Amino acid sequence: MSFEAWLAALLGEDVSEVTTLLRYKRALKFLIAWSLFESKCFKGFMRKADIESFAKRVSADKSFDQSEVAKIAKRFHERYQDKNRYRNLLHNDSCPEMESLLGKPFESLKSPEIVFLATFTVYRYRNNIFHGNKGVHSWLKFGVQIDQCTEVMKILVVHAEAKTPGLLVAA
Repeated sequence: MSFEAWLAALLGEDVSEVTTLLRYKRALKFLIAWSLFESKCFKGFMRKADIESFAKRVSADKSFDQSEVAKIAKRFHERYQDKNRYRNLLHNDSCPEMESLLGKPFESLKSPEIVFLATFTVYRYRNNIFHGNKGVHSWLKFGVQIDQCTEVMKILVVHAEAKTPGLLVAA
């Protein structure tokens, strides 16, 4: 059995969908970044309940430059003013913290709120990719947002690795 056929069976997708996914470099970059992000920033398992404390911890670190995360968070804040896009992001989930942040002007958000907004959006994209009720073809159109999520993860992984090196441990 080919890898594509095996993965398609495992995910309950068509082989053509999985083949498209594997050719789609954005998705592969996101998935690799996710693995590193979840391992390095969340000790191997990320839960929605962990995002707020993570955002506070990262924001409290004086060495963390949130400027690039803030640029992306601002785009997410603008994007999810559209209720349909926000509903699509959440599917049947809810997040009162996120709704509160979206109800405020972006310029009034504090550092932990900005990191929360960006990290929560990454978390939802990950859930939508792995657990959404959509096939690969339907989320491929979110390339810009997937790239932005990948950028957020890269920034946060680099920061975490600078604080506690250990990703590349020699065998």
